[in-house]
Amino acid sequence: MNRRTFYDALRPRLNWTTQNVYGTERVLDYAEGQRTPLEYLSYILATAWWETGQTMHPVREAYYMGSGAEAYRRRLRYYPWYGRGLVQTTWERNYRELGYMLNPEDTDIFIRRPDLLLEWEWALPALFVAMAAGLYTGYSLDDFLDNVDESDEEQFREYRAARRVVNGTDRADEIGWLALHFEKALRAAGYTGQPPVRPLPGVPPKPVDEDRVSLIGRAIALIVALVTGLLAGINWDVLWPW
Repeated sequence: MNRRTFYDALRPRLNWTTQNVYGTERVLDYAEGQRTPLEYLSYILATAWWETGQTMHPVREAYYMGSGAEAYRRRLRYYPWYGRGLVQTTWERNYRELGYMLNPEDTDIFIRRPDLLLEWEWALPALFVAMAAGLYTGYSLDDFLDNVDESDEEQFREYRAARRVVNGTDRADEIGWLALHFEKALRAAGYTGQPPVRPLPGVPPKPVDEDRVSLIGRAIALIVALVTGLLAGINWDVLWPW
């Protein structure tokens, strides 16, 4: 993947800084290591960009409020499990479920130490795994993204609907457009991922190897012919007198 091409493609629309380039690089490195499907990565990048206030670093909920942020957080129904990370994980149940997904040997790790989601070691896998597994709303990325290159209108429709993976339809349009721009930049940069683990509606079936099918067909026909010939030469009155 050509990283320079990726950033150049997005430069007219996104304001790049040393901070958010560093964070984006971490996300891209992780995605390439996992061979994350292209549409998934497009939406993951768009979500992280939005949920971190364009910083592309793990943040606390309401971090932008400065000295008044903690007082605000303490009034939240889900305190102390308020939003943390590259995608804002909230509620005790989600912190516990992330523990099961990321650290099965100690599933309460984020219950005891929720600030771990502010560390890259945990924030990166949480970003990818939580959205792919449908942690937050029961919807996962593959409920909406088919990883087929279609028209901009259809791609945007999918990305807009994918907001349900994290937070209903809140800011669905803005994040959908971001995902579409990230997708175009990834394609221009030559990013390649892998198909989803399970088939998705609308994904064309794997192309058939016609030569292989023809060879198998000829082999089966030969076997049938041999068996038929053998059976034709058997005296059934002797083998089956009754």
